[in-house]
Amino acid sequence: MTKSHKKYLDIHLVVSNTEKMAVSAAVDATLKVDFDTQQDIGFYDSEIYQMVTLTESNLLVTFEEDLHQPKIRVNDEPVRKLVIKVLNAEV
Repeated sequence: MTKSHKKYLDIHLVVSNTEKMAVSAAVDATLKVDFDTQQDIGFYDSEIYQMVTLTESNLLVTFEEDLHQPKIRVNDEPVRKLVIKVLNAEV
């Protein structure tokens, strides 16, 4: 299940280890739970997605239209990660 946010953009930065994230477009997904404006989150199902591998040397910015499923493990080592929330000026 992927999720999206409207009020904030997410900057995903892995500090140690590696994490995979599934990213999908809203046109390829079905809303499963009404968007919660208080929590700024919506949950979707999608069978069409791109798998992104995040390492210590890169980051991923997810915008409102980027549905994303973080925390896909690639090994048994713990992942240390920072997610920075940036206010979306267009909302």
